[in-house]
Amino acid sequence: MKKPGFVLLIVVGLAIVWHIILYLPMDRERCVDEVSSGTCKLRLTLRVNPLTDVAVITAPPAAAFGITDPAVAAGFQWGFALTGTPTAESQLNLYARQYLDLYAMLLPYRVSIINQNLAADNPVVAQSSRDDWKQLETHSDFDLGAHLTHSLADATLTSGERVEIYKVIDDFSFKDRHQREKPETVMSARVGSIGLAKDGSQQVLVQWPESTGFCGASGNCPIWIFIRHGGQLQLALETGGQDIILRSTFSRGFRDLAMSSHWSASEKYFSVYRWNGTKYGPADCYIANFDSNPPVITDCEK
Repeated sequence: MKKPGFVLLIVVGLAIVWHIILYLPMDRERCVDEVSSGTCKLRLTLRVNPLTDVAVITAPPAAAFGITDPAVAAGFQWGFALTGTPTAESQLNLYARQYLDLYAMLLPYRVSIINQNLAADNPVVAQSSRDDWKQLETHSDFDLGAHLTHSLADATLTSGERVEIYKVIDDFSFKDRHQREKPETVMSARVGSIGLAKDGSQQVLVQWPESTGFCGASGNCPIWIFIRHGGQLQLALETGGQDIILRSTFSRGFRDLAMSSHWSASEKYFSVYRWNGTKYGPADCYIANFDSNPPVITDCEK
């Protein structure tokens, strides 16, 4: 008589094999417009990780829809991802239920949608090197408040990740003020997620709460970004400012970004960072003076 454990192993194996069989036709390029004379103008690519059930959809570039202004293209791309993600997830999970994909029913599909001109290191519609201020004017910048939804004390982190973040913040405090903060102060740091990688993974975003005194009167606060690598949390960027601007370009698989800080009522300071393969390094620094329209751009003092 066969043991129940052996039977269970066979069932699990068959479920995995069936999941892989259903996955194979999904992982490919598709045409999303009418084919004329054998030519497809708009294509999207669906890439699925069959182990994690994370799907990355590369959608047509904004330029394919006649959008050439970088600021408008950025808004279009984020709107496309915002509306398309839940629809794509719903369709994939419906597909799993329709064909009795037990593996995907236990581990539902999750979708990340990126635009072709976001996916390329040299995008069709590129953001010029010093126009980050345009995103702030059109309110298309990254919303810190909407992403920093937890404190270090209650964020969904492993104990090791919490300890690593605590150490980085505590060391920063000691270097700045030559004294250790109270543990409850450090644990009140705001924590959330930010998607910077092409593969759709989420990175950890941390900011000092404004009430601690580390933030300036205009809201410029210390900010850290961590990545998960080899099962551990790794500091990718230590910076500060009031706004994060996600650029439309990538470097080595991670999105370029800029931090803006208030200097005065009419001036903003922009620090630009690019991924160098192991962390974010400085790529540019400039000041935008808004006393004129468009603003006057000058280099930061070195």
